[in-house]
Amino acid sequence: MIKEKVILFGASKYGEKVFEKIKNKYEVIYFCDNDNKKIGTVFCDRPVISPEELIKIITKENIKLIITSSFYVEIVIQLSHMQLDYCYIAFLKNDYDPINREWTTDIYIKEFDIRQFRTIEVGENSIGLIVRNNSGSNTLALWKMIPQHILQKYDVKMIYEGNNRVDYYKKIFGCKVLVTTHSNNLYYLPPDSRKYIQLWHGFILKGLGLMDKSVPLNEKRNVKDWKRYDVITSYSPLYSTLLNACFGGNTYLYKITGAPRNDFLFNSNGKDLLSNLLNINLKDKKVIFYMPTFRANFYNQYISGNKCWHNIFGFKDDFDYKEFNSFLTKNNIVMILKMHPYEELFVKDLIKKQKINNAYLILDSDLVRSGIDLYEFLNACDLLITDYSSVYFDYLLLDRPIIFTPIDLDDYIENAGMLYGPFDFWTPGPKVLDQETLQNQILNNLYGKDEYSNQRSMIKDIVHYYKDANSHKRVWNLIEEVLNS
Repeated sequence: MIKEKVILFGASKYGEKVFEKIKNKYEVIYFCDNDNKKIGTVFCDRPVISPEELIKIITKENIKLIITSSFYVEIVIQLSHMQLDYCYIAFLKNDYDPINREWTTDIYIKEFDIRQFRTIEVGENSIGLIVRNNSGSNTLALWKMIPQHILQKYDVKMIYEGNNRVDYYKKIFGCKVLVTTHSNNLYYLPPDSRKYIQLWHGFILKGLGLMDKSVPLNEKRNVKDWKRYDVITSYSPLYSTLLNACFGGNTYLYKITGAPRNDFLFNSNGKDLLSNLLNINLKDKKVIFYMPTFRANFYNQYISGNKCWHNIFGFKDDFDYKEFNSFLTKNNIVMILKMHPYEELFVKDLIKKQKINNAYLILDSDLVRSGIDLYEFLNACDLLITDYSSVYFDYLLLDRPIIFTPIDLDDYIENAGMLYGPFDFWTPGPKVLDQETLQNQILNNLYGKDEYSNQRSMIKDIVHYYKDANSHKRVWNLIEEVLNS
């Protein structure tokens, strides 16, 4: 059987992984790379050629080009301007099984039409709001709360990252101002033609970027984006300091505005939205949310902490689901679970298997399908349960009780690293590590004396400079200033 000839663009670890997975299906004749030090050498027993040589070979012969680099958008733009019309991109998808603690890597190769990259023009009054998910998105909040004068003056686009990464980058390529909440590899765009605003996606608790203990300094690529931003919004002076320690942005660019998504906590009818989303009647019921952090780093396949999955809370002792179900029913409590997408299916199976009648798992797909953001119904919550998720910093604005389940605190601190301590000071609520204590603390916090009100107030004043529903207005004013500067 004659194998199809291909050239792989990207002589790197990424390229090597793709090569190993496809070498039995394709005949890889060359690697290509932009690095002059690699051109003319041999990689995986294949010659490494320049982009110019690549174009000549592809023009003469019917050879498939597959981009095998995490910088594929840069390469796509480069090749498009070199008059290449089509290419293939190899995507490596890392999956994590939280039960067996195993990583798997799959590959899929997709063809893309890249001609548009050489014809797209930047709209001078265009604003792109980049949305990654509906789980507390500051850009989605901005989209839902656009002032009328902004709509009349500017071309505002909501851009979901989605699965089709090339189409996503085509959309952002035409925007004058890009507003994002993550590190989106925006540094490949022409440096002088656009403005960039970073809103980030939560108050920082563990080490990220430069402060991430799990990633070697020479591999901290997402820090590059932060040299590009024209404005970085902030919760408070403390937040600016923490974010700058992690990503090294220019300190004078931080503007304290508050987080737009937190405006939902003040102005949204969360209980009605949640009732409609789940199709249940929440009248006269107490609602508790369980929202733990997610521990997997998909970039370097690293796990923070040491959570066990014998039960949804990660308690090491036996957990009686029948007793817990009875406890929820007897006390007229509804529990809402919001997990990371990679933990959703496992938790869903647990709830179904153990027949927990008053527990409801909200999936990311549910939020996208309904067009609702998580923060639009977060104020339906009477009590929040979490381990290390930064959602509790925002929840402080509601001045309602919080329970913490630091089931692997020592391991989590050792693996991920905390930016500040002591842990007890920064977490204003009881710490529980077993079922009996959890149930007692739920009742005590819902119906008993609130022992942590003063501590919550103190942490709230440190974390939040603004405590109102006007953060979206401040950010929109900032966006307009940046666009017209």
